[in-house]
Amino acid sequence: MDNDTEKLEQYDYIDDDFFDKAVKKYSEALGKFFMEFSDLEHELNITIADIICEHSHDLGYQIMERMSMRNKIDLFYRLFAFRESHFESKEKSKLRDIKVSLIDLNNFRNLLAHANWKTIQKDGSVRTRFISDKNSGCVEFKKIIIKPKDIRANIKEIYKLTSKLYYYREKTFGYEI
Repeated sequence: MDNDTEKLEQYDYIDDDFFDKAVKKYSEALGKFFMEFSDLEHELNITIADIICEHSHDLGYQIMERMSMRNKIDLFYRLFAFRESHFESKEKSKLRDIKVSLIDLNNFRNLLAHANWKTIQKDGSVRTRFISDKNSGCVEFKKIIIKPKDIRANIKEIYKLTSKLYYYREKTFGYEI
């Protein structure tokens, strides 16, 4: 994924000639990504709920009720890092790896979710956000190149991470695997 910017001239007219083709080209991968990411978030929710209270998920879910995914990732890491610090554990590096992967996938998910897909071009470049320069007042559109293969690669990462998270939780609580 390459980053690029585009300056707003006077009006924001979108060249949407490729949009109808992009819908066909991207829809399946995007839909699958969001559904699989939802499964990953569910696994994270259960993992957090288990460490908060092993007897019921109710308390954990009440605590997480209004949390963003990023806040859940931070809570997950803090709770498990605290637990790992009290035990002679070789799992600390796995915990850090899981956290980094969760953050990376969440960032990618946010790019997909907030991209202005109407602006997608044949090369895969799409606007992801806009900013205004504090000094000049000029507005710039941030663009990245996202291709269906990038989305599919991240779906594979979701599968791996969901599995890692599951096995980490199971091993942490001594459940039979």
